[in-house]
Amino acid sequence: MQRKIICIICGIFISGSVFAREDPVRLKLMEDSLYRIMKTLQGTHDPGDRIDLNRQFAETLNRTLYLEGSFDYPFDSLKFLARLTSPDKEFRIYNWNLPDSSGKNTYFAYIQWNEKKYPKKPLLILKDYSDSIREPETVLLDARHWYGVLYYKIIPTDIKGKRVYTLLGWDGGDPAVTCKVIDVFSFDKQGGEIFGSAIFHGYGDDKKTRIIFRFSSESSMALRYQEQFIPSQKKWNSKKKEFEYSVKKEWAIVFDRLVPLYPDMDGQYRFYVPSGDAFDGFILSKEGWSFVSDIDARNH
Repeated sequence: MQRKIICIICGIFISGSVFAREDPVRLKLMEDSLYRIMKTLQGTHDPGDRIDLNRQFAETLNRTLYLEGSFDYPFDSLKFLARLTSPDKEFRIYNWNLPDSSGKNTYFAYIQWNEKKYPKKPLLILKDYSDSIREPETVLLDARHWYGVLYYKIIPTDIKGKRVYTLLGWDGGDPAVTCKVIDVFSFDKQGGEIFGSAIFHGYGDDKKTRIIFRFSSESSMALRYQEQFIPSQKKWNSKKKEFEYSVKKEWAIVFDRLVPLYPDMDGQYRFYVPSGDAFDGFILSKEGWSFVSDIDARNH
């Protein structure tokens, strides 16, 4: 085990002296080093070794992301590393998780700014602070106090004249409960990074800064961003003696409605599952995300 670690580290140091002239070559060598470290980590069960190897992976990735050309480099071999580029090309998120022996995950993430637009802006390193956040759905957080998840979608939005990024993510929670999360990434007046924003309306008390769906780890829940035909107006037809709805096509965050298996299990999230026949969602307005119930998720 120690020999493997030493070889990996030596390979990184050697690479720094031989490929400074050609960044694509250097990036490929660093990618190979990252791949070897993570494969070694995945093959060991010793908790101490796993922590050490994960630290090596994080440090190596940090150095790699400061290399010229890394923002556009695909890192195709790193299947275990989530890589998301914002649609407006402002930043890229690198994201991974480290499960412990109980199945609980710790999450890691770097936010890399577009080197062509922000050549001197440093990486933003996110620190998973989830275990210490008492009310994660109603607080604003920063990079050092981050609600850790694995992100899989970035949605740029302009709300109240301000650019914010809505993030969809997955949290393994614990062996019994899995979570899907809608979070918000934005900046304060001083340019500091903020996670969370009270822009969710009509869902609870309007004080939520992020939405967290909790459900049984034995089931799966859909949370996606897609075009939908949304009912927009209800009008009474006196001839037909029924309400008629007009619809408009909009992009929406759509999700399964979660219900407990039995009524007496209300609030016990390990027993929550998708209803299977009901979907709700959020549509964007100038003020934020507005809740819409009973979306026909088949109509996209």
